[in-house]
Amino acid sequence: MSERDSSVEMRRDCLFSLSRVGLVGFVLLVFHFFCILFFLRFSLKPNGEGLVNQLGMDGIGGLVVFGPNWTSV
Repeated sequence: MSERDSSVEMRRDCLFSLSRVGLVGFVLLVFHFFCILFFLRFSLKPNGEGLVNQLGMDGIGGLVVFGPNWTSV
C-alpha cells in the first residue's frame, strides 16, 4: 500500500467518525427536545395544578438541581 493510499484511507476514516459523532449528537438533540415537550405536556395542566405550578416560581430550577422545592410535590 502506498503512502497516498494510506493517507486517503485515514482521511476517509476521520470523515466517517466525524459524521457518526454528528449523527449521534443530532439524535440526542431530538431526544431531549421530545423529552422537554413531554414534560411540558403533562406538567402544565389547564386548571393550574401542574407540576411546575406546584413547585412555584423556581420550579424548573428546582427540578434541575433537585432542591428543597422538589419535596413539596
